[in-house]
Amino acid sequence: MLGQRRMVEGMLQAKFGEVDAELSAIIEPLLLIPPLEMGLLIYQLSREELLARVRNSN
Repeated sequence: MLGQRRMVEGMLQAKFGEVDAELSAIIEPLLLIPPLEMGLLIYQLSREELLARVRNSN
């Protein structure tokens, strides 16, 4: 699970430059999404869209 968390952090950092507290807060919920869907969400959505989508899915 730690490896998956680091992978998600890396994807978020590659897309948004920095993983701040707001992005860190959505890592655990992102890990519950199937990997392919999670990757598409991270790379296709803006920061605001991603935060809203993950927060609304809880």
